[in-house]
Formats: sequence, C-alpha cells, structure tokens
Amino acid sequence: MKYPDFQHLKESINKLSKSAWFVNVSQMALDLGSPITANIILLGSLLGIKRLPFEAEEVEEEIRTTFPAAVVDLNLKALEMGREAVKFSA
Repeated sequence: MKYPDFQHLKESINKLSKSAWFVNVSQMALDLGSPITANIILLGSLLGIKRLPFEAEEVEEEIRTTFPAAVVDLNLKALEMGREAVKFSA
C-alpha cells in the first residue's frame, strides 16, 4: 500500500476539518540547524493560533529560566518561527 501524497492528505483534511493548519516543522527545524527544535516550532504554531491556555510571553519566560543558556536563543527563535508560520492563517 502506497502512502498518499501530501497534497491529497491536505485536501482530505481540509474537507473533514472546520479549520486546519499545515506547518512543516521538521523542515523548519532542519533549516534552523537543529532537528530537536521541531517541538518548539510546533509549540509556537499552537501559540500563534491561540489554541493553548497561556500566552507566548509565558512560554518565552519558561524557556529563559528552564533551558540551558547555550540553547535559549535557538529555542526562542524556533518558537517565533512557529508563530510566524501561522501568522496569516490564525
């Protein structure tokens, strides 16, 4: 069985969903040079469409106080990339 191509999946999801967002967080994380940041990009996307019960500023502060200093800027950038990816579709 062949897995359906992305365009077919996207069309099917759009037909079945009231709203949908498509963010290629894996590619964005690779472009950022850090595949592990995909989860932070996704978190930023969810913040951008207002689907979480807290504000972006709260997450930014948590990143600053919890993450090792060496990766804070990278993760803040990943968070912003996610927010920007859905900026005009929220």
